[in-house]
Amino acid sequence: SIAVAGLWSYDVYRKYINPEATGEDIRKQSQYLVVVWSFLMFCFQLILDAMGLSLGWVYNFMGIIIGPAVFPIAYCIMWDKTPAAAAMGSAWIGMFCGVTTWLVTAASLYDGVSQATTGQLYPQLAGNCVSFFLSGLICTIWSYLAPQNYDFSQMNKGLSLVEKETRVLGAEIGRAHV
Repeated sequence: SIAVAGLWSYDVYRKYINPEATGEDIRKQSQYLVVVWSFLMFCFQLILDAMGLSLGWVYNFMGIIIGPAVFPIAYCIMWDKTPAAAAMGSAWIGMFCGVTTWLVTAASLYDGVSQATTGQLYPQLAGNCVSFFLSGLICTIWSYLAPQNYDFSQMNKGLSLVEKETRVLGAEIGRAHV
């Protein structure tokens, strides 16, 4: 909830809705979104429960869907050779191949694709491994074949600071710029 609220507050609210937002404005937006996001996730949980999906099924499925982004994101943060196309392309390819592997494994091991068969250990393990490692392999090869050679010092350009209020037990003791 806090991560989503932070993304909303800084990357949407501050950038597109209120570029002059103060630290207090951003804090309020974050708090509002924690409440909204929590309510949305509660509704989503009710839908999953009505479908009969267990939490284990959902967690393992999330690995197949989200796992392919791990290597590309790490490479974008730590490796200057990773081009954006390699990061995005490898994540999508890894996810597609992971979902395909998951469904094919469920169908071949358990004679069909259903909620019960896709929730079994081996199909979910196969889907997770393929999506995670294939995206890393593709991103690595792509980055070597078409390196970007990004200059990380460029990230400091255009950053503006947000005012931060310092409070102790509700009493304002000063303002600092972060």
